[in-house]
Amino acid sequence: MLHVTVFFIRTVMTSVAVGKPARESSTAVVGNPPGVAVDGNRDTSWFSGSCTHTSFNDFSPWWR
Repeated sequence: MLHVTVFFIRTVMTSVAVGKPARESSTAVVGNPPGVAVDGNRDTSWFSGSCTHTSFNDFSPWWR
């Protein structure tokens, strides 16, 4: 008799940045504030309000 044991391992990715303060060198004129980048919402659509963008003329952008 053959006995088979199957294990399922679920990996959950968590971000240590969620809910922490966020700053960026500039924000696009119609952009969202930098805090939306660490609000836990993983939607990548700009129009969902979960993404932000530095100004288009910021040639030395930074994030903290």
